[in-house]
Amino acid sequence: MTSVAESSDARVTFLRERAARNPTVYIPLGGMDVQALAKLFGEHIERCMASRLASYHKAFDDAGRTPTEQEFTEIVDEFKAVRGREVANSAAALSRLASSQGATNIGNVRNLLETLSAHAHDRVLRDWKIWREQTRLQTSKQERTLVEKNPKPDKSALYWLLEKL
Repeated sequence: MTSVAESSDARVTFLRERAARNPTVYIPLGGMDVQALAKLFGEHIERCMASRLASYHKAFDDAGRTPTEQEFTEIVDEFKAVRGREVANSAAALSRLASSQGATNIGNVRNLLETLSAHAHDRVLRDWKIWREQTRLQTSKQERTLVEKNPKPDKSALYWLLEKL
């Protein structure tokens, strides 16, 4: 919800600045304006994906447990689904906004948003990979500590003792 409010405020600010540049003549949205608005929508998409990942991270931290590999897969699938959903919603919103501002041919807005959100997807995926690898390292370290605390008995000493008896 916070991202929606931020995105809305940014669009309003952009449109006000655009109107202030040329207050006497009405000019429909053009290519540069659509790209600037698409960039604002792209930032919203990134915030949505990042917040979904952060909510999972916080939930597992609060629960005091680490995700399994299956859960990590579900988490990455979920934030990818968020991207798809937000791209579709943002494309529809941008198309409505552009047509309300008099734009006649704005092109394929969905592809534009897919392209803009690709870098955001990569950044969020990088954070997910870091979290997963940190979890693997912690698990590996815990397993090594358990082995060091409970070493396997040395069977050679036992066999030597049995031979002497």
